[in-house]
Amino acid sequence: MLDPPIPPEALALVELIAGAIRAVLGAEIDAYPGHGSPERADPMTCAFHAIVVAILRKQCIDDLTVVSALLYRAEVRHLTVEGYDGDRVRRLIQEEPGSQ
Repeated sequence: MLDPPIPPEALALVELIAGAIRAVLGAEIDAYPGHGSPERADPMTCAFHAIVVAILRKQCIDDLTVVSALLYRAEVRHLTVEGYDGDRVRRLIQEEPGSQ
């Protein structure tokens, strides 16, 4: 399956917001669990998901597949910048609740 196209400006904005949240709340914010079903995630993750949906809707994109792809790509890029290699990145993401 091909990944849906992600608008670069949306990805940049999501990464900027995620970085600002980390700057305010510290690295422990990364311990907040996501979930394959957004409504079952913790409140902070739900709020971040809502922000991503709003960013994409502003660009006339109303597709949850794109939301998921954007969040995934942003997390992969973040973990890569943190120094994790591809295999470790995949394992960390697979450990998220509901990712299986």
